[in-house]
Amino acid sequence: IGQVLSEHPQDPTGPFLKGRLLLSRQKGKEALEQFKEVTEKNPSYPGVQTQIGFATLLLGETQHALGAFLEAIRLQPGDLLARRALAAMYLRSRSYDLARQEAEAALKIFPYDIPSHLVVGDAAVATQNLKEAMETYTKIITFAPNTAPVYLRMGMIHRLQKQDEEALALFEKTLSMNPAEDNA
Repeated sequence: IGQVLSEHPQDPTGPFLKGRLLLSRQKGKEALEQFKEVTEKNPSYPGVQTQIGFATLLLGETQHALGAFLEAIRLQPGDLLARRALAAMYLRSRSYDLARQEAEAALKIFPYDIPSHLVVGDAAVATQNLKEAMETYTKIITFAPNTAPVYLRMGMIHRLQKQDEEALALFEKTLSMNPAEDNA
């Protein structure tokens, strides 16, 4: 990174890489400073708005993160990470239709994206559409059969429906894959 910065001081790649490194070390404020330097050099630098979103989330600035992810998608509609993050944010804020919309847009980019499928299923559960949720979770199992969170969610749905034997079997399967799972 230092070499890129010293040899090409106007190239936004150096600050972008340095920002990503700082972000991986949970240094959101310092990362954000690097990403802002990138946007000063090139406002539409690929991926920088997504990284700004992650840095501001780390700092607890949810609204700023939301704006950064929306800007990332405006600049690059195919930004899977931004769409995935936005879907998760909408789900947490109980904006289930928006969560589903972003997750489905992410699935058009990458149909096997487990986090996006989970958002679709979780939004279905939150809106009491348990049949759709089970269909979504079952779909994940077809291409990623060792995904413990899916079995946990399916077990919870069976528990809600008073199907205790099915729920127990799914919780046991969850624990066989992830013994540290506290919710099973």
